[in-house]
Amino acid sequence: MTQSSTSHQKAGEAKVRTIGVVAYEGMEILDLVAPLDVFTLTDATLQKVGITNEKIYPHKVLAKKPGLVAAYNGLKVYADYAYSDIQEELDTLIIPGAPDVNCVLSDPLLQDWVRTIAPNVRRIASVCTGAFLLAESGLLDGRRATTHWGYSDRFRADYPSVEMEADRIFVQDDFISTSGGVTSGIDLALALVEEDWGREVSLNTAQTMVVYLKRPGGQTQFSAHLVSESTNHPDVRALQMWIMKHPAEDLRIEALAER
Repeated sequence: MTQSSTSHQKAGEAKVRTIGVVAYEGMEILDLVAPLDVFTLTDATLQKVGITNEKIYPHKVLAKKPGLVAAYNGLKVYADYAYSDIQEELDTLIIPGAPDVNCVLSDPLLQDWVRTIAPNVRRIASVCTGAFLLAESGLLDGRRATTHWGYSDRFRADYPSVEMEADRIFVQDDFISTSGGVTSGIDLALALVEEDWGREVSLNTAQTMVVYLKRPGGQTQFSAHLVSESTNHPDVRALQMWIMKHPAEDLRIEALAER
């Protein structure tokens, strides 16, 4: 199944769309499990509303070899398959990131495999610093992309042929999507579900997960809010939350004081 043949599949078609997610030593565990939870909960939604009785989004965890793979926080994930054994069975391939970019780039064979399988999948997505692997594989040359805001300067320096959009939650360019830091993998996965099934299904999944369907603002907006200590005064705290949700409004001191 080639990229060109899959690109014309109808949204909402009840067909199996196998998700492949790469696991490697030192990965950020949320980059792997959070998008998978989005697709798994979407399966439950599709069955609940009667669209299908079968699992639409089965997944395969892929690593250099089958077995346990330790994440950055020490938790271990069991990889079902060696990625080299997978040739054409995937609909969507997800590349998680890692706090240490060297972990992302430590396996040249993985880069070669990603480059080889790219024409045989419908779409590829990266979370956080997983974009470094796609860039190192040459798949982002001439494309727009994002990564964790804290690694964007290094990314620009290492891959000048990629148009880095550092403040974006996620960026979709043709069949390749990249997302920002850690939890933005949820945002991207919800967007992919919406692409497949429409807004109502993706909204149902977002509500189940108690997250935004589409977060306002960029990733640095949320990061800046988190690093500043929130006041204990309820009125001022409410104002802080309002500012975060309305960055385009009049935020002059006089206007905020009146509010």
